[in-house]
Amino acid sequence: MAKKPTEEEMAATMQRMQQKNMQQAQLDVEAMQAQAELDEVKRAMTEREKLNAHNADHTQYGAEESPKIIGTDEIHKADEILRKYKEGKTNLDQKIVSNEQWYKGRHWGEMEKEDTSEGQVKKNIKAATSQWLFNSLVNKHADIMDNYPEATVLPRAADDDATAKILTSIIPVVLEQNEFEQTFNDEAWYKLKQGMGVYGIFWNSQKNNGLGDIDIKKMDVLNMFWEPGITDIQDSENVFVVKLRVYENTVCTGNVTK
Repeated sequence: MAKKPTEEEMAATMQRMQQKNMQQAQLDVEAMQAQAELDEVKRAMTEREKLNAHNADHTQYGAEESPKIIGTDEIHKADEILRKYKEGKTNLDQKIVSNEQWYKGRHWGEMEKEDTSEGQVKKNIKAATSQWLFNSLVNKHADIMDNYPEATVLPRAADDDATAKILTSIIPVVLEQNEFEQTFNDEAWYKLKQGMGVYGIFWNSQKNNGLGDIDIKKMDVLNMFWEPGITDIQDSENVFVVKLRVYENTVCTGNVTK
């Protein structure tokens, strides 16, 4: 027969339950505060964007000022710079394409391109193929995804502790809304094949019913161009990200093509 709890034990149990409920309520309040602060930040950014657009459309320019318009001369200058950057990136582009061919098991064709005595000999050898490289990358990719990182923000100073906790609550939500795990998965494959990867973070004013939020995308290095000879892309005077678009779908506003 079970022993009937004493009044002291019942009181202690009730007290523990009350404390647990209070802790859960505190967590709920903190989550609501974090969401409210996130909405406020988004609202402020949207208002700032609208204000900047309004000022750009209605600013009265003085005698020494003129509106910044991208015209034919600016486009030609940008095209000239882009062509220079493309010439300096030719070897890297060829390497990326070659790496992709190796990943697909088409390495014999890449090896025969080499103008060496060894390459000439291999032309006469029956081209055997295997999936050893693919299997190696699959295993490495599984290790990467098993260690999918968790966003944690640490304070730089003691008075940053509250802000760090708020950001630690907000950032995982933003990443989930962007389906970042899939982007991380795609970027992991790109890194394994090419030895590098680039994330693109862009502001999308159309998200969240016009409140706006960031987009996180995997970038293809073949579509990016920067100043030749630098080791830090931040030192490049210009960075181009190109995309193929149908001319009929291009929207023109004044002298600026969007």
